[in-house]
Amino acid sequence: MNPRPITANEWWTILIGVVIIAIIIILMMYTGSAEPATTAAPSNSLNAVSNISTPAATLSTGSTSASQTSQAGGLEIAQAGDTVTLNYTGKLANGTVFDSSASHGQPFSFVLGAGQVIPGWDKGILGMKVGESKVLVIPPNEAYGAQGVKNPSTGKYIIPPNATLTFDVQLISVQPPSASK
Repeated sequence: MNPRPITANEWWTILIGVVIIAIIIILMMYTGSAEPATTAAPSNSLNAVSNISTPAATLSTGSTSASQTSQAGGLEIAQAGDTVTLNYTGKLANGTVFDSSASHGQPFSFVLGAGQVIPGWDKGILGMKVGESKVLVIPPNEAYGAQGVKNPSTGKYIIPPNATLTFDVQLISVQPPSASK
């Protein structure tokens, strides 16, 4: 069986299709949107901000998490061992807010890198500047994993097993460890 030859109209259709695809690829390269709008440039750590200018974003790759810097900060930088104070709102993937410092009436403080919070927070807050805001997207293995979090009085899940969590955080202050300790 011999294939039929391609007509001139079919060649033009193919050529136009190829040109349109090439234009789309070129536009995506120059506008920085080579990926769908729901993702961003890959990164290997929570506190790393991609090489895109502010606001910058990172996407989880493997066991790391994403963060998006939405506001530049001051000169004080959060380092391991510092007591950091921040405002936060935690959301599930469907947008449900499960916790917020505003609902507690005060900012939250903890010692950075001491394991007092989920690993995604220790990694995501590290390197932030006072006044800076970030969106941390934390995969289950950097949050509460397969166990999730249950309300002790109802037994219902506050955070379901294997949930990816999103936290809007703003670093308010950094207190270095006391030199007298």
